[in-house]
Amino acid sequence: MTNFKDKYDPWALITGVSSGIGAEFARQVAAQGLNLVLVARREARLRSLARALETAHPIHVKVLADGLHVELKPAGVDVSALTPGFTATDLAGDFDFSGSPIKPMRVEPVVQAASQELGRRSLVIPGWQNRFLYWMVKRVLPRPANTVFFGKIFGTC
Repeated sequence: MTNFKDKYDPWALITGVSSGIGAEFARQVAAQGLNLVLVARREARLRSLARALETAHPIHVKVLADGLHVELKPAGVDVSALTPGFTATDLAGDFDFSGSPIKPMRVEPVVQAASQELGRRSLVIPGWQNRFLYWMVKRVLPRPANTVFFGKIFGTC
């Protein structure tokens, strides 16, 4: 096996590390001896994982939470998170939206919206339907109701 540290230099950037695959990826890369830059939305989990990795391995860990756009702004780096919602990609091709009140957006306007907001907004949600769904998911419906709602849209409930 190739020595990770020799091949990839001293640092690795890993996103989505507050749980699941991203967290395990961080654990395995840390075990290979690389210093880490970890990015995730849930800051408490992110910092907890960072402490655990620095304790278990002789590495340094830098954390960038949801405020990544704020943290990198002084360096002249613009960061936006794109929440594309239902977009006509290869993944959406597996679903039949003919009976759904929500139709997927084309890729072009999704990317155009993201490009126009880069440097101005930290979160971009293109399309009024996607913004409405985002609001419903975050502010109105409890998680079990979200599961049923989206299950009906995708025909799994």
